Amino acid sequence: MKKKIYILGYVISISAMVTINIADLEIIEILFNWAIISFLFMVLLRLDREKTALVKLNKQLQEEEEKYNVAVEGTRDIIFQWNIVKDEVHFSERINEIIKLDNNSDLSYSKDWLSIIHEEDKTKAKKLLFDKIQDENVNYYETEYRIVNHENAVKWLNIKSKIIRDETGRATWIYGSISDSTDAKEKELKISYMSYYDSVTGLHNRNYLKALINKSVKENKVVSSKSALILIDLDNFKYINDVFGHDYGDDMLMIIADALRDVVSARGDLLCRFGGDEFVIFMQDIDNIQEVERTAKQIITVFNNTKKLMDQMIFTTASIGITIFPDDASDYKSLLRNADVAMYKAKGNGKNSYQFFDDQISREQNRFYTLEKGLRNALENRELYVQFQPKVVLDDAKIMGFEALIRWNSRDLGMVSPAEFIPVAENTRLIIPIGSFVIEEVCKKCKDLLEKGHDDFKLALNLSEIQLRDDNIIESFRKLTEKYNIDPKYIEIEITESLLMKSFDRNIKILAFLRGLGFSIALDDFGTGYSSLNYLTKLPIDVLKIDRSFVSELGDNQKSQYIVENIIQLSHKLGIKVVAEGVEYKDQVDYLKSIFCDFVQGYYYSKPESYEKIVKLMEERYIVA
Repeated sequence: MKKKIYILGYVISISAMVTINIADLEIIEILFNWAIISFLFMVLLRLDREKTALVKLNKQLQEEEEKYNVAVEGTRDIIFQWNIVKDEVHFSERINEIIKLDNNSDLSYSKDWLSIIHEEDKTKAKKLLFDKIQDENVNYYETEYRIVNHENAVKWLNIKSKIIRDETGRATWIYGSISDSTDAKEKELKISYMSYYDSVTGLHNRNYLKALINKSVKENKVVSSKSALILIDLDNFKYINDVFGHDYGDDMLMIIADALRDVVSARGDLLCRFGGDEFVIFMQDIDNIQEVERTAKQIITVFNNTKKLMDQMIFTTASIGITIFPDDASDYKSLLRNADVAMYKAKGNGKNSYQFFDDQISREQNRFYTLEKGLRNALENRELYVQFQPKVVLDDAKIMGFEALIRWNSRDLGMVSPAEFIPVAENTRLIIPIGSFVIEEVCKKCKDLLEKGHDDFKLALNLSEIQLRDDNIIESFRKLTEKYNIDPKYIEIEITESLLMKSFDRNIKILAFLRGLGFSIALDDFGTGYSSLNYLTKLPIDVLKIDRSFVSELGDNQKSQYIVENIIQLSHKLGIKVVAEGVEYKDQVDYLKSIFCDFVQGYYYSKPESYEKIVKLMEERYIVA
């Protein structure tokens, strides 16, 4: 094209030169024609340049469009545009991967798209969208909801969009992208379920309970109302697991969960499995305490019904602790602690009952924590010490040994009874270091008595359930006897009957092992626990101690006499020595001697004494009442 223009110009120029000598009139015509031709030449040249630019621009647009399409394909998102004024929505072709639409180019949000949103999400999704449209300050928004596609499958969609507004602020268009977030959302929901639901019963768990109570506490600062926390603990549930197996136990929990659902259904209160054999009901907006009490009675009724499980008739009860918010406490931790204390009070009152947290329990609780605080420093402050009470041979009043008894003289609290501080030590596991202190004190005193020339004695010490469960208990005894170079035969280990029956098989193995090392084993407080004489044939024991409750009634209760006589006779036939505890009167001594009891222990002969005093008693060997 350019070449043709240049030739035309050249010809015009030659023609002009040839005719230059013609008359002057002809010159004007020639010049005019030349101007027209030059103008046409310039126009043609400009058009050529613009055509070239358009071709180049078109090529760039095609390249940009290809890049855009590649980017959209790479994101795997669905692109959409919605003309709000006309209510016309258009989606990219990828929409068909999620849902089949009859006419993608002619769709309405209100008629077509809204109809496929999941019923549970529809109202919320619509409200959120139109709130954003109406707010002139909002130009971007993101949301997530479910749709039901043509195959009736539920899909989660994540939608990100930009709102276009006219000069008045009115929304006219929305452009955005839609991504299928089903897989990610299902994983998120699964994690959430595991975090807030119990896998066995399907109930909410303690995490959800904590979140709900914390939320309720905050809301209560605005709107004052009362709530009740009811802690339900199954009595003797461990027995069901041990006897029938954990599968039976899980089935039992599901049966109980279903029954408790019926209890809370009327009010819609939260029911959750708190863990193990514990359930919690959280009653919000209660009108009065009687309402809570009615619920507690319904729960007791539920547990009083026998549950038929896998052809087995299983019966269980529950102990229930109740605390009121905000009367008793105003935070999650305190509410839970109060309910727990009240629940244990119900257990102590015979189980199968409920107990409200009250001022008396509050005082007991405060006393408990005061004792716990003091016990944590008692060893370091040298406030704990050991006294020894003699055991006497009935025939001749010869001292055969002593029982080591822990005592606490607190700097702040004064003398604290073992009956009060030992349960605190057991509940807080402080009994482990305290028990280790007692064992070492016994070993020290044993070595000292041996060095003083005494050889015919035994020093007895008590083991708690917590100590017996300690994996290091055997090694602790072994190390201490080696440290002080004493024969285990001088040490007697006392365990209570009720303690022994917990984890019976395991405890029997531990005691048998200790007995094999040379320690004597004594069964303490016999008659107050399971009292099955059949167990005496299975226990690795050398000594049986008859509880003081039987001894105290020997003079007045003939049945107690028969029981004591038979225990002594059976024990002797099994090769077991018998100690009667709590002997305080001469007639008790005389009667026990008449039925051939081996040893006695009690205030009739001596109260617990300091080590220095018992050294003197050992030098005398016999004790005079």
